[in-house]
Amino acid sequence: MKKIPGIKNYAASFIKNKSIKALNEAIKLVGGHTQFVKQLQIYDQLLAGWKHNQHGISPEYAVAIERLTQGKVSRYNLRIDIFQEK
Repeated sequence: MKKIPGIKNYAASFIKNKSIKALNEAIKLVGGHTQFVKQLQIYDQLLAGWKHNQHGISPEYAVAIERLTQGKVSRYNLRIDIFQEK
């Protein structure tokens, strides 16, 4: 099978963009940055790290965000690399 240059970078970029888009949607649904941090009981720095993709959202927080948004933002969209689509 022939390897396609840059395909790994494209896939990683796709996953990162999808996760950040889902995170931003969750923040919006909850009522903004302050409410989001308060509801999840996390520090601003952790959220900033997620938004700037310095580190991925842990599976536990992905599930918590899914619950917080009543399933409107799924754990799959937050961590496509870990969870299977329903």
